[in-house]
Amino acid sequence: MSASESVIELLAEICAPIGAFKARRMFGGHGLYLDGVFFAILDDGILYFKTNESTRGRFAAEGMTAFTYESKSGTHALVSYWRVPERLFDEADELTEWIAQAVQAARGAQNAKKTAIGRTKPRVRSARTRIRED
Repeated sequence: MSASESVIELLAEICAPIGAFKARRMFGGHGLYLDGVFFAILDDGILYFKTNESTRGRFAAEGMTAFTYESKSGTHALVSYWRVPERLFDEADELTEWIAQAVQAARGAQNAKKTAIGRTKPRVRSARTRIRED
């Protein structure tokens, strides 16, 4: 069993009481979902959780870094996904807490996108329209 498969198996077991867990292959790694929310990336056996402004410091305090990947144009970082400390794999309760925070961060990002997409520019009435209305 590969490192990625064992991480997926562990996460499926931990997530079972909280929601529907799913791992999907993507870009040579896996995207991890809980109740349809994309909350983590698994790449070469390394787990990265979705973060936000309030959770990112927790990862930095543990010496973790953002997810990076190589492309033709160089190295890029996804600063909203940070590496999960390996010590959490031995601490199921704490890992569950970190998963819940990652899901919450992912939901917050989804809601922010929906709000931004739903915004429209206020309708500006032309002088001609204002004259007809008056």
